[in-house]
Amino acid sequence: AVTLVREDVWMEAKSGGAFQLEAPVHTVVAANGGKLNTTGQCTLQIAVGPLSKDHVVLVAKNLHQECLLGADFLMHHGCVLDLHQKIMFTEQGPVHLVSSDVLNIIPLYALLH
Repeated sequence: AVTLVREDVWMEAKSGGAFQLEAPVHTVVAANGGKLNTTGQCTLQIAVGPLSKDHVVLVAKNLHQECLLGADFLMHHGCVLDLHQKIMFTEQGPVHLVSSDVLNIIPLYALLH
């Protein structure tokens, strides 16, 4: 499972500078079997509570949520979910998943090669 960002969120994040998306390397199929229309991939800085990490994301046009953290992000950055307590444990401390301001996306002006 890959990390996804909705296209309008990426457009807003990149508004401070000009950089292009690279061609996506993954084809993404949604839970309902439909194909997500991905426009490209880039590296963004994703902040979840105290955790702030650079990560490759796929940008999708028809994504319902603003951002979906994939297993790729969670495993690579050592995140552990406790769904019963609604907490995600990170290297920098716990994140309570009931806050509306849990996730911030900040652009990095470096493309993947």
